[in-house]
Amino acid sequence: MTVPGVAVVGGGIVGLAVARALLIDRLAALSTSRQRILSRLDEPAIDAGERQALLLVWAETPRNNVTAPMQAEMLKTAGKLFLDDPDPGVHSAAELVIRRWAGNEPVTQNGQRPRLRPQDPYRPGWKVGPNGHTFAIVPGPLVFRMGSPPHEDGRFLDEQLHFRRIDRSIAVATKEVTIEQFRAFDSLRAPDQRFTHDQNCPVNDLNWFDAARYCNWLSAQDHLPREQWCYPDEIRLGMILPERSVERTGYRLPTEAEWEYLCRAGTVTARFFGVSDELFPRYGWTWLNSLDRARPVGQRLPNPYGLFDMLGNLWEWCHDGRRGEKDRPYLYPTSTTQQNPAHDEVAGGAITKESRKMLRGGAFDYSPAQARSAHRYLASPDYMEPTFGFRIVRTLPPGGDS
Repeated sequence: MTVPGVAVVGGGIVGLAVARALLIDRLAALSTSRQRILSRLDEPAIDAGERQALLLVWAETPRNNVTAPMQAEMLKTAGKLFLDDPDPGVHSAAELVIRRWAGNEPVTQNGQRPRLRPQDPYRPGWKVGPNGHTFAIVPGPLVFRMGSPPHEDGRFLDEQLHFRRIDRSIAVATKEVTIEQFRAFDSLRAPDQRFTHDQNCPVNDLNWFDAARYCNWLSAQDHLPREQWCYPDEIRLGMILPERSVERTGYRLPTEAEWEYLCRAGTVTARFFGVSDELFPRYGWTWLNSLDRARPVGQRLPNPYGLFDMLGNLWEWCHDGRRGEKDRPYLYPTSTTQQNPAHDEVAGGAITKESRKMLRGGAFDYSPAQARSAHRYLASPDYMEPTFGFRIVRTLPPGGDS
């Protein structure tokens, strides 16, 4: 069983994502495979993609008829991988196994989550940052096929396929910002309680400015230089977004190109696990399974980069969008190649009601048709609703993390 963690743009096989998801689903139901999978996890030669997939099989395995010694062995293996494996996909999969099988959040012996720096600045890694955020490290430059093919179910005309290049390395939070995390910044913030019943649910009912304020606060918590913050001190309608803001190393919202790259995680299908609505409830929350409420983060299967809830749960605000009613940068370029891709650049300027911002990923009370890697949704930056939340990213300095 070999499943690469990252597919090569332009040469990937569409069926890989589908086959991987089906293998996880089918192997979890086979009692005869459990000891073999556990033994395979201990083999040092397997790649990160396979190791993550095998952990996800265990995360999905029913506890019935699994002996206590095998459960203990599995949790010991998952605990070691959670602490020691540098791959973010493996780390998140091990976290999910421990959460589901031990019934608690994995921590180290001193009660803190581990802080692992990436061993190689040119390979994926993970680290723990301020306010309890865990980040997947995605080294750049990143080139991928953005948008959707004409035959994709649910496709809109503004999803034209094109090549896009992101000339930076990124640290991205593995989970959406939670109510608890946001209240560390704003203790008076009261999320819409009709749709959230747990402090570990993603914070909801906020606008783009609220998300940007949190990003600035987090940059301050991490003691980043003020000149590296991505948003001005006063965040409101009429604010001036700095030129080349995405090149700064402060915390911010992802550009929509970054978001789509991170969601796809090397895949080319409508979703990182394929196209199946039947399998969707294993990976995200939509009207198929949410019972009309947001759910605590990190409960469904993560994508190959270790990112939870990229599809479903809450819409996620993006850094960019369009600047005015007559401005149409939200339409994709049509003449690109892998050798000559469009560059992911964000212009500065005033943020007004006409500066509509992108949201991505779908939400708990929306159809799975909106929860696709390529789906785009625009809203005014001062607009909020109970399905709006966010995830944070950070551009890393050249040569690795700071």
